[in-house]
Amino acid sequence: MADLLGIGKSGLFASKKALEITGHNLSNVNTEGYSRQKIMQSTAIPVSTGGFIQGTGVKVDGINRISDEFIEKRLHSAVSSNKFFDARSEHLDQVEGIFNEIDSEGLNQILNKFFNSFRELANQPENETIRSVVRDNAGLVVKDFRRIRESLDKQAENIDGKIGTSVSEINQILTHVADLNGKIANIEAQQGESGDLRDQRDLALKNLSEHFKIHTYTDE
Repeated sequence: MADLLGIGKSGLFASKKALEITGHNLSNVNTEGYSRQKIMQSTAIPVSTGGFIQGTGVKVDGINRISDEFIEKRLHSAVSSNKFFDARSEHLDQVEGIFNEIDSEGLNQILNKFFNSFRELANQPENETIRSVVRDNAGLVVKDFRRIRESLDKQAENIDGKIGTSVSEINQILTHVADLNGKIANIEAQQGESGDLRDQRDLALKNLSEHFKIHTYTDE
């Protein structure tokens, strides 16, 4: 009877643990970065009684985190590339707007007007009106060069500011990852379950990959 009760107890414990994991999965269905967890169980070590092998129930081996390391690495690489091209496109669009070549008053048009008026002056050097036009067009060229220089300097300052902000975010993420590494190592050394902490670390690495390409590996 004692053996039968022990077998029943092991089954109830395994079922209880499975219900806990199911509830945990449902509770975190909308949690960013969460990986579904699954209970791992196996047959308990049987015993030999009166020449017969008798089962002793079921035992919980642990909680398995459903995650694919290869897909995670591909995701990090894709996120890095996407953020890089997004940032480059954004800044090139700003540079395009600064030079204003799409509209009729871009630098190219202003230079063309200046050189055309200068060509006319070469043909009629004594014409005061053309001289005045050349002088005005030269002033427009100088003014536009100053505008472009100031705009590019301002954009460079904005980019430097974004880099400074990114550096602060990167340092915070790296500190968080280091803290998670320590917690995961301690918990797993005590045979504890670290699935949720590993999810947090993967999410932190994904956020880190938004700033630059990363390469990660897991040791003991």
